[in-house]
Amino acid sequence: MTLGGLILRFSVAYLLALVCGLLMAFYFTRASTLVITTAALAASTLYVCQLFRQRNGRRLGGRELAIAWLAFLLIDVVLQVLSRLAFVGTDATGLEHLRQFVGGDLIFITVLHGFCILAFMVMAGRIKDKQRG
Repeated sequence: MTLGGLILRFSVAYLLALVCGLLMAFYFTRASTLVITTAALAASTLYVCQLFRQRNGRRLGGRELAIAWLAFLLIDVVLQVLSRLAFVGTDATGLEHLRQFVGGDLIFITVLHGFCILAFMVMAGRIKDKQRG
């Protein structure tokens, strides 16, 4: 699997996981969207990195890891902004909420998700190593 294939699979898997998670949010009224998006991100990252490890017989390393991490994080940020825009709308009040989100919450979520992505990328390689050994 190429790096481009990995990134494409991640974007599709993460988008589907977000849609499913947000549809299920109506049933779990006490779950916050941060928990749902982080769980979707973790599952998607773990899945595609394990798939990469299985198909290529090796972990992501060095430059590949950095490129994949940045691409995953960029996809995450874009989807976060698009989902927030979809929920708040484009009227004046909605745009003010979006401006507050980008100014504060998005920074926190990006840092949290950046660590989460990196942790699950490393964990995916270690899980496959333990399964083989």
